[in-house]
Amino acid sequence: MLPFENRSEDKANAYFADGIQDEILTRLSKIADLKVISRTSTQHYKSKPENLHEIARQLGVAHILEGSVQKSGDAVRVNVQLIKQPMIPIFGPIPLIAN
Repeated sequence: MLPFENRSEDKANAYFADGIQDEILTRLSKIADLKVISRTSTQHYKSKPENLHEIARQLGVAHILEGSVQKSGDAVRVNVQLIKQPMIPIFGPIPLIAN
């Protein structure tokens, strides 16, 4: 899972995007059949990744989960996309909206 992009107008909400990513990462890591790479191993890809195929190769994974978080007042939008390498979207983007 790559670091989620903070799309909130208030850039101070970056901590919120990190928290959403951490929660999803923690839940995915509890699924025994999944290989989940730690947040610290993917943190240096925080800037928009340019070559997902190369990142997947470096991490030794067949799938990459990427996403973004946007918070405005009490509304939250989370978009995620699972990409199988080489660059075949399996699902996404899927908007998750909470009010």
